[in-house]
Amino acid sequence: MAMSVEGQAGAYLALWTVIQLVSRGAGIAAGGILRDAALALTGSFASTYGIVFWLEAIGALACVWLLRRADVPGFAAKRSRVPAVEPVGVASD
Repeated sequence: MAMSVEGQAGAYLALWTVIQLVSRGAGIAAGGILRDAALALTGSFASTYGIVFWLEAIGALACVWLLRRADVPGFAAKRSRVPAVEPVGVASD
């Protein structure tokens, strides 16, 4: 929540929950399809689960590699409020 704009933490939390649920469902479906395909190719449960494990490990390492440069404290420190904008057509004196 340190990266959220003040007053919008609830919206970001709801969005995070939806994305997490959709991703979890897609991951479970993809894992099942991958397991069934590997089992059809190898015919061995041990080989199948080994293949799935190594692909998951490669995916986890890819995520770590992609996130290695994320600077959450730096992002939070540079965060600033967006100045209020006057509605169009309103004249100021």
